[in-house]
Amino acid sequence: VLREAAAAPVLSNSVPQTPPPASAPAAAAPAPRPAPKVSTAPAVSAAAPVIHVHTDVYDLEISTEGGTLVKVDLLHYAKVQGSKARVELESTDPAREYLLQTGLTGPSGADYPTQAAR
Repeated sequence: VLREAAAAPVLSNSVPQTPPPASAPAAAAPAPRPAPKVSTAPAVSAAAPVIHVHTDVYDLEISTEGGTLVKVDLLHYAKVQGSKARVELESTDPAREYLLQTGLTGPSGADYPTQAAR
């Protein structure tokens, strides 16, 4: 019985390359549209009454819907030195949106109200 010798493996230091994908016509695929912006901030109803609190440090407003901080100003810190305008930590101005996670809690194991509770 004659056996043929197996071919010796070919050794190489090169990495196999994948051929580039076939190019499609430029007008075939429309440009993707940007995804719509979605706010992750909890929605606070404009109709929810607010509680105004004034201390020696803060001037703030708390929404009765979920206890959300709506406005927080630092009374002893001016925006610009010598100015009467105070630093705002939270504001209802949509151009300067801050996202604070706020809320109320109670004893552990209790059923808690949702953010829509009044």
